[in-house]
Amino acid sequence: MFDRSTALNSWLGAPTVRALDDGGGLATWAVATDDIWREIERLRAGGANLEDPVAGARRRPDGSTVRWWFSLPPRLGPHDPPFLIEHDTTAAEWSQADRVARAASPARLRALDLTVGDVGDAADRYARTLGLGWDLTSKVSGDVEARLGSQVIRLHAGDEGASIPTIGIVIDGEVNRSFELFGCRWVVNG
Repeated sequence: MFDRSTALNSWLGAPTVRALDDGGGLATWAVATDDIWREIERLRAGGANLEDPVAGARRRPDGSTVRWWFSLPPRLGPHDPPFLIEHDTTAAEWSQADRVARAASPARLRALDLTVGDVGDAADRYARTLGLGWDLTSKVSGDVEARLGSQVIRLHAGDEGASIPTIGIVIDGEVNRSFELFGCRWVVNG
């Protein structure tokens, strides 16, 4: 049963309710790390405003437990910086064997394109949270992009409420196509 007031008081529930109120779509996103304490120390040295990590867990239907630690920025949302997460590799879903199996998947995240109200302000928040260095991608539009591992994050100027996030994925053998699903535009490249 959905309890709106409980969800609004939850770190993940609040951005999820906001996304549902806006018709669905991306509520927030995360960046995975293998050493959350080291990453937070490094990012805080550069001025990041991430909270201390908090432990989380959930029990799967098969009875095994998935565990993780996460660290939050001041606000979560599809147009805001992501939270950091470190998965417990001794627990379900994130063992070395699980990671190897997932790495064999033909799908790879390529890019996340977000429309934000003020590119400069959003780029500053992302830089503080993730230590990202931005490259100017278009002198006309003022768009910026940054690399995060093998993925690209792009920020576009516009009305946040008028545009849905675009998530670019690469799937081996697929032809180029795009579609909307879950309030996001998915761009598939082979």
